Amino acid sequence: MLTAAVVGGFTWPGLAELPAVAYTMIRVAWYSSLILSIGSVAVGVQQSVFLMRLHCVPKYHVILRDILGVRDETQKYLPRDHQIILWQLAVGLLEVSIYSWLGGFVVFVCASTRTFQKDQSVSDQLVGWAWDEFAS
Repeated sequence: MLTAAVVGGFTWPGLAELPAVAYTMIRVAWYSSLILSIGSVAVGVQQSVFLMRLHCVPKYHVILRDILGVRDETQKYLPRDHQIILWQLAVGLLEVSIYSWLGGFVVFVCASTRTFQKDQSVSDQLVGWAWDEFAS
């Protein structure tokens, strides 16, 4: 769904009329969002396939426990630090992807409405007022 939003955003008619700096910032943010969301799906699929293949092995829960954790001095299993990061990677990439798209969208709104410029129209001032009210 995020990929559809990013690709659809590139077709907006007002995008090409923006200043070069804003247009470049938006494109960088949205392409980054696209790459991160595809990476998130790839990592999630890899983790899912790993768990499905491991489930076919007898005593898979023992193998999985040994892969993901290590015993401490009290013989309790503790998760390995790198495993915690790896299993949260798909969600983390997706979150950063969403924030990247939102960052590009904020630049698009600010640049297309001239929110922080001196030659504002009434509608630009309304967007600036809403920005000040809801952002703080």
